[in-house]
Amino acid sequence: MEECRDEGCRFVVDGNLRCVILKGEKLRDILLGRRCNIKACDCIIFTTEEHLIVVELEKTVHNFEYAKVQLSECAKMVEEIIEHCNIKINDSKVYFVLVCKAWRDKMLRPRKDKERLTVEFRGKRRNVILRSGNCEAYLSELLKKFD
Repeated sequence: MEECRDEGCRFVVDGNLRCVILKGEKLRDILLGRRCNIKACDCIIFTTEEHLIVVELEKTVHNFEYAKVQLSECAKMVEEIIEHCNIKINDSKVYFVLVCKAWRDKMLRPRKDKERLTVEFRGKRRNVILRSGNCEAYLSELLKKFD
């Protein structure tokens, strides 16, 4: 099993999908240089089934806008990679995931403010899938529910 791990949280790539996991910060440094101050997500996962999963891991979300900036910046980097490397991605199989242990953002309530829980990718607004509670999520569960 492969996984993306940060701040005590993890996103586990389980099941029998073959994939490539890229660390967001390392990719940012390669594409934009080490001195770049742009925020980046924790990991980007490409699967052989044309899935794209962009993951941000946060122990506690005090301000969703901070996590949204990281996901948005990774979305831009991914668009650049897809175009430059001619990678096939099925637009209906693109997911942005925020995994956290605790949600403390008083300005945004996930169940009521779903329209604000979005990231733009390829000119379309994409919902951010929120997984909070135990600070971990599994690819197989995400695909079972949303794919």
